[in-house]
Amino acid sequence: MPPDTTLIGADLTYFNGQPAALLLFTIHKHQVSIFLIQRANGSVTALRSTQAGFTIDSANTRDLCILAVSNVNPAELELLVASLVRAQSNS
Repeated sequence: MPPDTTLIGADLTYFNGQPAALLLFTIHKHQVSIFLIQRANGSVTALRSTQAGFTIDSANTRDLCILAVSNVNPAELELLVASLVRAQSNS
């Protein structure tokens, strides 16, 4: 996990009409939104892009699609996503 990362909250939301967990983190002073979607309902094509100063990063595990959005440094966002993938793989 990137240094200075804090989980500040969580909620239930919907992504493409599917229920998803929304985890809210801060890295330094930047907010990060992480959407966790069950893969049984489909998968997200792994992507990395930057639009209007925000980075979108994603990954798939056996059970989850992970989608992250933030204006934090892209390398730190990628590190957070990789940490979540490892945590899911170890469960």
